[in-house]
Amino acid sequence: MNDKIKNIVSNDIKEINNEEPREIINWLKENIGDKEKIDLLLKLNPQTIIIFIVLSKLTRYSFSRKLNVNFDSLEKVEKGDKMRIATIKNWSDKISKFFQSNPIDWNIEKFCKSWKRRKRKILRTSILSFSTE
Repeated sequence: MNDKIKNIVSNDIKEINNEEPREIINWLKENIGDKEKIDLLLKLNPQTIIIFIVLSKLTRYSFSRKLNVNFDSLEKVEKGDKMRIATIKNWSDKISKFFQSNPIDWNIEKFCKSWKRRKRKILRTSILSFSTE
């Protein structure tokens, strides 16, 4: 993994600007079938699971069902909770297999539009959860 990708994903997912997903997508194009690279991405920042959800074009709920992962855990990770190493390995394997057996639309413009919508949702959710604490 190059330093640019590490720097991008080391931040809170809400801090990723609208151009940085392009870098991530280009990196993923080359590495989507490599479970170890997905594993490394999730270890650096578990919130990067959001990138895979957007790339899959599924809702969080549908993504959790397709990959057979706990919906509540997925939601917590999206919000910034940590993941156990065993969970990261399990999810990396499932993500790798899912994307190997399902077609991927690598259109960066479409991804960036979806990314912006998802990011707005994440920001709204964090503001709402912050205001209710």
